Amino acid sequence: MRVVVTGAAGFMGSHLVDHLLHAGHEVIGIDAFTPSASRECKEANLAGALGHPRFGLIDADLCVAGLAEAFGGAEVVVHMAGQAGVRESWGDHFAAYAGNNLLATQRVLEAAVAAGVRRVVYASSSAVYGCPPPGPCGEETPPRPVSPFGVSVLAGEGLLDAYAQHGLSTTAIRYSSVYGPRQRRGMAVERFIASALTGTPVPLFGSGGQCRDLIFVGDAVEATAAVIASELEGAVNVGSGEAFTINEVLEIIADVVGSAPVLERRPAVAGDPPRERLAIDRLRAATGFVPGTDLHAGIVAQVGVVRGAVMTALASG
Repeated sequence: MRVVVTGAAGFMGSHLVDHLLHAGHEVIGIDAFTPSASRECKEANLAGALGHPRFGLIDADLCVAGLAEAFGGAEVVVHMAGQAGVRESWGDHFAAYAGNNLLATQRVLEAAVAAGVRRVVYASSSAVYGCPPPGPCGEETPPRPVSPFGVSVLAGEGLLDAYAQHGLSTTAIRYSSVYGPRQRRGMAVERFIASALTGTPVPLFGSGGQCRDLIFVGDAVEATAAVIASELEGAVNVGSGEAFTINEVLEIIADVVGSAPVLERRPAVAGDPPRERLAIDRLRAATGFVPGTDLHAGIVAQVGVVRGAVMTALASG
């Protein structure tokens, strides 16, 4: 099967590219190499894919690039590209979210219809739920985003519904908090691990009592591949189904590293929900997916990669 993956050089996108190639698919990756991470880091994410006979990489901005050639002959487009982050989505920064999460999605869908693509799978977020009531949050929970980022990805889901009228099969994957190797710098687990390894102070927003549904990237990619192969349409949650406080995550990191992150306590950020826990019953019923990596094992894997990066940086510096 020929699959197009947008955001192919990013955290989730690059892992998905590797998974699809291993499964025998032909993959066309598209990435704009935006400054969310250095080009060097993003190219390193694709080290296993570059040069593979069934992989092609296109350096292009979805907001302006012609997509007809890239989408030609594709059966599925997995739209992983987007502007992430709750804290950064306020103020003048929102222009990037409007472009990269809304305009880019509309252009992907328009090109998919024109190219005769059968299915589009879209990377959405649990941020669409905002501050849901306690307990696991299912897809039937009314979306009420409390950040501009959440609003932008929910608008993308609305575009999927609109373009489904043209015969597209569309699915919006609402990911919980994904962590693991290749996570971009600035994301919470990556920052805390780096701080524990180097002693560099790192901000902690709020009390640390916020709950997060953390899913290891390998599990999130397996769930994504299962959704691609399924007939699921509409919204579907992808998470671990469990919740941990940030303080519990910090304790696990300290145990694995042997030293604790150095924290700078700061006030909670607007739009940062106090809890996140996704019900994954719909995903499990349709695909049989069950997360296979517990939080401790996932953090061990991520610590190993971050430690290697820190050691390399020290040796070269």
